[in-house]
Amino acid sequence: DTGVWLGSRLQSFNLWPEHPNVIQPGKRPRITLTPTLVLDTQAQPVLAISVAGGDLQDQVALQMVVNTIDLKLTPDQAVMAPRFSTDHHVNSFGQAPVLGSLKVQRKIGEPIIADLKARGHDVSETAGAIAAPVLIQIDRVNKSIDAAGDPNAGRHAAAY
Repeated sequence: DTGVWLGSRLQSFNLWPEHPNVIQPGKRPRITLTPTLVLDTQAQPVLAISVAGGDLQDQVALQMVVNTIDLKLTPDQAVMAPRFSTDHHVNSFGQAPVLGSLKVQRKIGEPIIADLKARGHDVSETAGAIAAPVLIQIDRVNKSIDAAGDPNAGRHAAAY
């Protein structure tokens, strides 16, 4: 009834005294929005990445960068490659971390999952998507733009 809009991002504050993200006057909450633009050595954009998924955004955006730059995957291959995530951090939308957690997509394969468990990781598996990435790759040499979104996560992309 006050006319003051309380945005949902305020829930990213926490109540732990002395924590950098504790709610107090004059502070802004840490948020999970992570639009990502990767530039080449001439400061020209080569990748644009968008990920929906709360605290998964940073984790999956990094995987998209690694997939395209280091593993040389095309955008469609990058967004469809198996992903992983962890809740081993203070969550933006809750408080307690899940220590030692590691979630992987089943399509990563049973040998890798078994190896992770043998190394002591607390692995949980999912058949579904981990976050929802969209990736655009700009190739100035071939004068092309390729885009892909993970359809398993309900994401789509187009480039022209």
